[in-house]
Amino acid sequence: MIYKITFEPGSLSEETAVRDDNERYKEYSIAYVGMGTYCWSMNIDNGIEGEADQKGRISSNLLIGAFNSIAYNLRIILGRNHNMKRVELGALGLMLDQIGMGAKDENSHFRQKSTVIIQNDCWIGENVTIMAGVTVHNGAVIAQNSHVVCDVPPYAVVGGNPARIIGYRFEPEIIERLQKIQWWSWGLNRIMENANYFNEDVAGFCDRFFPEAEEKCKEMQVMKEEKDTYFMFVDYYENYCSYPYILESFLDTYIVNAQKKLVLFIQDDTKEPMISDNIFENIQKTVNDISAMENIKCEVILERGSKEKAKEIFYKCRHYIVSRTYYAVEFSCLADMCGIEVIPGCDDNIPFVKKNNIYKS
Repeated sequence: MIYKITFEPGSLSEETAVRDDNERYKEYSIAYVGMGTYCWSMNIDNGIEGEADQKGRISSNLLIGAFNSIAYNLRIILGRNHNMKRVELGALGLMLDQIGMGAKDENSHFRQKSTVIIQNDCWIGENVTIMAGVTVHNGAVIAQNSHVVCDVPPYAVVGGNPARIIGYRFEPEIIERLQKIQWWSWGLNRIMENANYFNEDVAGFCDRFFPEAEEKCKEMQVMKEEKDTYFMFVDYYENYCSYPYILESFLDTYIVNAQKKLVLFIQDDTKEPMISDNIFENIQKTVNDISAMENIKCEVILERGSKEKAKEIFYKCRHYIVSRTYYAVEFSCLADMCGIEVIPGCDDNIPFVKKNNIYKS
């Protein structure tokens, strides 16, 4: 299914969940888009006609941060991969599915990539295509008519088919400082209070705001958990939530590994209604049942609270599993700063073993 969305400049004053009003997929979150981002036109192709699987899950996950400048005809491809390791490439498979002789999902280890993350303050030119599995990092520029198949580093300028690094906007020291300042996360009031500084040269801007940012970064450098710990937000407010699938996949992968730990975090201070007592109790019961099973050696815990509490726990973890939630882009940026691995939690066959997917200079 292809969704078409547009945001005019100045139309988004806060992070927004773009939801489908189609009766077939009522309230499905097409994308989360950050404050200040504009997009003249975007086509989101979310794979296999957006079919929800038999557990009520839609795998596609498009996350866009704040203050991005997106020109006409951006195309996002989610979940359209074909398994090139099979005997046939797909057309025969569709025919076999129609007569009940298609491949069984439980026998497939093919990873269907279904996540795209565009962080903050990026500029994307006309007629760009971004493939599933890509993260466009802060401050990046993508030239028009580019086909992006790998992660774009912070403040890189890329172009071509496939897109390659043309250069970087600034020297490495400036990029490192801007990554720590993260002005896009300040909130609109603070940005407006400091609007004059955005008109300075970039070195002057960094001199003004980097010392404070560096002090805050020191707070992130905490001791990691003794166990190899994974963090994720519970997307309880999503009609097609991903957390049950992520939990199941984690248990399938690490059931006998006592050194693995998963933190499920329920955030109380989002725009969505607070989680109901019934849903919370059901999740807590699931976690308690897991803890009581002697054959499950890995650990699963449930935490709840504000975004600030989430950060305190997050900094102690080594992995961040991205679900379909508010603040996902913000936490992906924090993960970059803290050396925390980012894992797309909406993919089929979640890649708990990370493979490198970034352009090289």
